[in-house]
Amino acid sequence: RILHELKRDRLMVEAIDDRALTEQADICHTAGRFGPYAFHTDVFKLENYPVRAATPQPDEMPAVVRDIELAYRDLKTFNVPPRCIVSILQAFSGWTAWHRFPTYEEIRAQTFLSIAARARGVSYYTYWSPNGNGAAGSAEQFETLSRVTHEVGRLLPHLTSRDAAVQPKMEIVAGPAKDAFAHASVTFLLKESGLLVAGSTAVEPVTARFTLPGGKTVEHVFPRNGVLIAGE
Repeated sequence: RILHELKRDRLMVEAIDDRALTEQADICHTAGRFGPYAFHTDVFKLENYPVRAATPQPDEMPAVVRDIELAYRDLKTFNVPPRCIVSILQAFSGWTAWHRFPTYEEIRAQTFLSIAARARGVSYYTYWSPNGNGAAGSAEQFETLSRVTHEVGRLLPHLTSRDAAVQPKMEIVAGPAKDAFAHASVTFLLKESGLLVAGSTAVEPVTARFTLPGGKTVEHVFPRNGVLIAGE
């Protein structure tokens, strides 16, 4: 939407109910794209649909983390008050550019990488088109998404706790330290409840060692699209 229209719409909502939450959805592939719009809604739903090619590509999972980090960077650069970042994730193929439905491992990686990158919510999207293929397109695809959402649901008591005030220190013991975008190959977040969420964006296996507050260490080998959930 044009910036002044978004501002106008928020003012109209506030005139009716100044406690109502407003939200917008868009991509965020470059710095500065989100910042000017961030003042005018409470929630930014970040469109993250990385699985496009017929075969897995090295930049797919890194794009999930990169775009969340860009959104948070814009909030800081433009001096925007705190906003809620929600990751909208790919559960479809078809339309014009997405040539395959993500695998279970890819949907799970998208989900927990988003959480580790401090997205405050996740949702899943299907583009409509005559040749579109969403999660309900087959029993297998629906089961793929359901397995992930059930896991998230089981972890909600942890995921809705605050981020830990002191985050772990992470060391790459083996494998690449950087991913396709030259960002750290492992993204992680410790919750106040003690849950550690981490995921790898590297193509090759990565071994990471986490030193938790208090000195305990956790070492894990991440395969491609690998996720660590520890401390339940």
